[in-house]
Amino acid sequence: MKISNETKIGLMAVVSVALLVWGYKFLRGQNILVSSTTLYVEYANASQLKISAPVLIHGLEVGVVKNVTLEPTKQQSVLVTLKLNKGTQVPKNTVAYIFNQSLTEGKAVELVFGKPCSGADCAGEGDFLQGRTKGMIASLMGEPDELTRYTDALKMGVAGILDTLDAGLKNNPNNVIAMSLHDLQITIANLKNVTGQLNTVLGASSGSLKGTLNNLQSISGNIQSSNAQVRELIANATVFSQQLRNMDLAKTTRGADEAIVSLRATLQKTEKTMTDLDRVVQKIDAGEGSLGQLVNDKKLYNNLETLSRDFLRTNKNLDFLLQDFRLNPKRYINISVFGKSPKEYQKPGTDPAFESAPKESKE
Repeated sequence: MKISNETKIGLMAVVSVALLVWGYKFLRGQNILVSSTTLYVEYANASQLKISAPVLIHGLEVGVVKNVTLEPTKQQSVLVTLKLNKGTQVPKNTVAYIFNQSLTEGKAVELVFGKPCSGADCAGEGDFLQGRTKGMIASLMGEPDELTRYTDALKMGVAGILDTLDAGLKNNPNNVIAMSLHDLQITIANLKNVTGQLNTVLGASSGSLKGTLNNLQSISGNIQSSNAQVRELIANATVFSQQLRNMDLAKTTRGADEAIVSLRATLQKTEKTMTDLDRVVQKIDAGEGSLGQLVNDKKLYNNLETLSRDFLRTNKNLDFLLQDFRLNPKRYINISVFGKSPKEYQKPGTDPAFESAPKESKE
């Protein structure tokens, strides 16, 4: 027989819901697939007992807390539902204690009874058990008798330690503890001596302290009498600050900032110029370019020096020539004046230069 898709979907939905319910119950400490026994306990105070808290017998978990609610009829007590695992049997006179498992863990329920039960003496489905609570100290330390025994043992142990320590100090005064106690006694004695000296110093300087206090009081009085002057000084400072505010310092400051910016730009340009000049000087010193060759070429320098000497010699000769020309111009001029030769124009015996000058050829 072929199963339709709708049937498959329905079966999958039923299985999914069943698994969801089982998982939810299981996470809450209830396994619905395993048979169990349900018991009830009534408490005056549940002491923050949570659902799914473990139920223990001699430290072994035999069930969980199924539910914690107010008692429906009284509303003045708490009804706790316990779910014990299959095969767990407890007597009807069992006491269910709510206690702290530890300082960090939560509450739990412990079932306490005298001896095992059998048959009709065992609690059945829906029976009520006696409920009690334990405090923090009782949960951690046990019953009062156990706490008393523990404190007695602790006192005996401490007493033994003190006796051993005292005997050790008496028998061996050079051990570390004895020496430490001796140093402590010396320190206390020194402290007592220091406090006595301090009292003596304070008693001797009480007059000076009174004088100092009087001076302080006088100073405070002077300050109080100068309040008017202080107020006037503050008022003057206020007026001065107002005048400063009215002086348009912002504009002056802005102008100074602009001048500083301009000066900075000028300095940058000057620095760039000096850098370029230094680079040119370095090139000249390295013999680069015409000027560098002119400065660093010794042959050219020697030629220039020779040329300079020749120029000076020529200049000197030219100077002599000009001087001679100025003194004897007729030696260098050979022209006729009004159709006459210089010899004819010049009277005989006036200038020997014309006497010795060559005569003009006649055509």
